[in-house]
Amino acid sequence: MNLSRIAIPLAAIALSLLLTSCAGSGRSRGGREVSRYSHRMHTRFYEAWTPPASLSAARGKISVPVDILIDREGRVRSFTLAQPSGYAAVDESIREAGGRVRRVAPPPQTAAMEEFHLRIFFELDVKR
Repeated sequence: MNLSRIAIPLAAIALSLLLTSCAGSGRSRGGREVSRYSHRMHTRFYEAWTPPASLSAARGKISVPVDILIDREGRVRSFTLAQPSGYAAVDESIREAGGRVRRVAPPPQTAAMEEFHLRIFFELDVKR
């Protein structure tokens, strides 16, 4: 029996969602607005995500970067796994979250671009 891989129930998986924004951040008023907007988007996608109920994975962290494009009207134009996790159930659950969020609040006017680029990391911390 290979003890490095076991089925982990959802209750044993700590979830977190990290984000960065290509639109920038910083101490300026615009940077704060972009940061707040990025945080709201983080929350919106996190709440849409239903991780797999169980997962056969080695102990450790699974991190899946997702690139998101949001247009000026708040339509989610693209939701792409930048690098799959290697676990079909995790990747599919993340894609489903993206499918559930098709429209969001428009990006702040300080983001002087046609599309708002956001990278979110869906992370599972597999523990025993």
